[in-house]
Amino acid sequence: MCWRKANHIHAWFVDNVQDGHDDCKSYHVDWDQLSRLLDICDEVTKASKLVKGEVWNGRRYDKDHPEGIDLWQPGRVVDDPRVAKKLLPTRDGFFFGSCQYDEEYLSDVIETRDWAKRMLADYRSGVPGDIYYSSSW
Repeated sequence: MCWRKANHIHAWFVDNVQDGHDDCKSYHVDWDQLSRLLDICDEVTKASKLVKGEVWNGRRYDKDHPEGIDLWQPGRVVDDPRVAKKLLPTRDGFFFGSCQYDEEYLSDVIETRDWAKRMLADYRSGVPGDIYYSSSW
């Protein structure tokens, strides 16, 4: 699985698999950890309804705005992100993407949920293998 700018998924791995060390090393993900991630993704997905809203589309710097100005566009956002913020919060950082609870956020959660389901099903049916998480920027 490859995540791009899914800072909430990365933060979960750092906090729950890497003992808080965000050091781009490879870490073994045990099956209990993966099962917990699946449960969290399930809860967030069930509690997150997308509605029309404004989504962040980057930051522009120019001579009139040397400090930068946020760019917004129409999109879909999570109507009530309280569950998402509690269970799978975004994390700000360099190259970390948007911290909005929007369609991209939820898409990453759903994709992660579906991947975790497949990996756990393979494990339970006896398919050999291990899972490791690493990040790089």
